[in-house]
Amino acid sequence: MLSKCANPNCITRFLYLGKGTLFLFERSSDPEPSADGEASTTIRQQMHRLETFCSSRLVVRMIRGTVEVIPRGDVVLAQREMEKRRSPLV
Repeated sequence: MLSKCANPNCITRFLYLGKGTLFLFERSSDPEPSADGEASTTIRQQMHRLETFCSSRLVVRMIRGTVEVIPRGDVVLAQREMEKRRSPLV
């Protein structure tokens, strides 16, 4: 959604795309059978924008199809947690 900032607390009016940060997410639908019997998946793109002030402090992420606005520092913590889950136990 580009008509307003992804930060629900931001009241800055959208003027043009030259300022702020854009976030592009791809979502795939569940496979559906097509006319030839093959299953096809549709990929949809969603764009979200943070105003300049908000983007210096926040990021937008998508988890299980839900868009969230979180503080930048939380991204580092989330990445470390994901790395811990992926690494084999010693």
